[in-house]
Amino acid sequence: MRASNQARSVWARIVAGVLVGGLTAGGATAIEIKPQQVIDRYHRVLSLLASGDREQAMQALWDLETRAIDGSVGSSELERYWRLKLKVIREALLAGEIDQLIPVVMLHHDAYLMYREKHQPFLAGHTRSMAAELAELLAKRSSDPQVQEFSSWVLTSFAVYMQDSLSVSSSARLLEQALKFAPQNRVALLALAAAHEKFGEYEPATRHLARAVEMNGDDHEARLRLAICQRRLKQEEAPIRHLRRLLDPGPPDWVRTLAFEELARIYRDRGERTKAEEVLQRGMSEFPAGQQLRIQAAAYLEMDRRPKEAAAILDSIAPAEGPDNSPRYVYDRWPHEGVEAQRGQMRGMVESRLGLLAAGLRSSPTTGVGS
Repeated sequence: MRASNQARSVWARIVAGVLVGGLTAGGATAIEIKPQQVIDRYHRVLSLLASGDREQAMQALWDLETRAIDGSVGSSELERYWRLKLKVIREALLAGEIDQLIPVVMLHHDAYLMYREKHQPFLAGHTRSMAAELAELLAKRSSDPQVQEFSSWVLTSFAVYMQDSLSVSSSARLLEQALKFAPQNRVALLALAAAHEKFGEYEPATRHLARAVEMNGDDHEARLRLAICQRRLKQEEAPIRHLRRLLDPGPPDWVRTLAFEELARIYRDRGERTKAEEVLQRGMSEFPAGQQLRIQAAAYLEMDRRPKEAAAILDSIAPAEGPDNSPRYVYDRWPHEGVEAQRGQMRGMVESRLGLLAAGLRSSPTTGVGS
């Protein structure tokens, strides 16, 4: 799984160049409003944000961007528009602290959702790229671990949205960057491991999952996923140790159920039929409604030429009720537990930085008179 980094590296150079060296003259542009109007209007967007009026800032950003760019704009025109917005940010940064980028990043993070909901994929992609690049710049320029963690959460949040939209490969680079800024980011570790697992890349998946288990020995889901990936790498002893730790009460039921199933498979593959049968019998006794446990036990009995016992187990299977929340179905979903808590923490860091943004905007050369 290798996402192309070429386009993002181009934008990274643009962000770094403008924020460090300033805006240079560009060629012709397809922007419908004049460059100075873009600068003034974006200054007004950030001023509204700094005043605490997030909703008005979002509306002003929508009004600006739906008029300035659309899906027909070429890459050079989009670069020109990006540079105009970055000019406003750069001038504010020259007069203030790097932390003032936090509200700006969150504005564009939330604008990404707004554009998706309003079926504006071009604008959604643009604002996501801008927010991600600014988050990376923020992490690289700040020595504050909390700020670096914020940037990691932002990149993880975008990656999760992309995984939910099945843009799996594109999410990988964001998750890798997120882990560079905060190696302890559990959501990123499990999301990246799951992406590797879905592509059959079990070795990198096991590295990330082993890190999660090392961080927290009671991370039952990470331990289960680690054992399954190790088994797919033809390992035996390590997954047995992990799975046996998950059999006793404590982990979620879906984790325990799959631990019984996977451990029985390992024993069966090793020719230890009695151990496999004992594991499945215990699993069936603890989870009477577990359909897959019974199907697996019946299949093994059929293989052992014990058809009557297999038929008795199959006859005991009760029909499923309600939506499919089987353990295997839960496992196959993206492991995004905890991302909403991270998003809440991201938003919690905004308010205390609004004053920094306001001070930077007041001291910048851009007047933001708007038109």
